[in-house]
Amino acid sequence: MPDPKPRVLIIDDEPDSVSLLMDYLAERYGLMVSLDGEDGLRKAKLGKPDVILLDMAMPKLDGLETCRLLKGSPLTQSVPVIFLSAHAGVQDRLDGFEAGAVDFIAKPFTEQEVLARVAVHVSTHLRLRQLESLAVTQRSGQPAPELDARSDSLFLQACNYLHEHLVRTPELPELSRALQTTDRVLNALFKDRLGMTVFEFSLELRMDAARSLLDGGTQQVQRIAALVGYQNAGDLTRAFRRHYGLTPSQYRQQSESASDEPQE
Repeated sequence: MPDPKPRVLIIDDEPDSVSLLMDYLAERYGLMVSLDGEDGLRKAKLGKPDVILLDMAMPKLDGLETCRLLKGSPLTQSVPVIFLSAHAGVQDRLDGFEAGAVDFIAKPFTEQEVLARVAVHVSTHLRLRQLESLAVTQRSGQPAPELDARSDSLFLQACNYLHEHLVRTPELPELSRALQTTDRVLNALFKDRLGMTVFEFSLELRMDAARSLLDGGTQQVQRIAALVGYQNAGDLTRAFRRHYGLTPSQYRQQSESASDEPQE
């Protein structure tokens, strides 16, 4: 049985915008739709989406308050929220990020922009869900339950923080300060859970996101570099080649050749 499609929840009170998003996303994702914030909160808790596309300007419960409520619930706080807005000023973006969003798409949007940003955050969210399962199933030894729970919580907070700051990866001291812990504790935790340092895990997230955008996509390497936190295509190309042994262009050619081969 094939794996189910990742799920995207669209919360937007503009039918034309919703229709356009559905046209863009239906082939790759399972879709849920809500036309207001209250219904969107209910569907987010019941449907467990992998990404939420949230309109910032809605009547009654607006996007900012909806996002705060999503981030305040244990059922939805880890789901990445991407704001949609016709207002793309600096303050609008700052307000969105402060409310808990991980990204921002300005209206009117293009198909490439929507697909690229959704793909980045779906990829990293699915990786974080795998890590959450890993934290539960790979406990070794017999630590006290409350200590183990604290370690799991810190580990997942660190993973989520790195995901939410994918475009501008924080240095380890910044991450430690944000989580009120130390560099040594974080690195030891990641070594124990994953066998890698915090920096190595952050690189994994960025490489996973870049590979997801390259698979079957048409985004230029320069654009992909910006989406996953590199200043230019050259920096991404060097990192990608060190990680996978191929440049992004070579990987895309290889992926396209594999997809063109007849299925048995």
